[in-house]
Amino acid sequence: FLFSSQASASDKDTDNRLIGQQLFVNIRENNRCYLMKRVVELVVKDVLLTEVKNQYPFVEEVAQFLASLTSELSSCQFSGKREHIEKNLEQMKNKMEQV
Repeated sequence: FLFSSQASASDKDTDNRLIGQQLFVNIRENNRCYLMKRVVELVVKDVLLTEVKNQYPFVEEVAQFLASLTSELSSCQFSGKREHIEKNLEQMKNKMEQV
């Protein structure tokens, strides 16, 4: 029960959440798959395949899993303008750099 309470409290702590509702602001429903594909690509490239991979033992496995997920999301295409997607991704990258 204590673990459940701690997990619930952590989930409500949105100060350090990289993927929150703000990521989807002004993103049409049909572009969310593409957005998530880009998020996964960024996390793999900008986080997991950096010096972090030498610090944590399972990073390589996580990177491989996310790479396979990216492959499954390869059919996700955007429609319309990319400006909102790129703006939201840029905000997420800025937050990642702060953390």
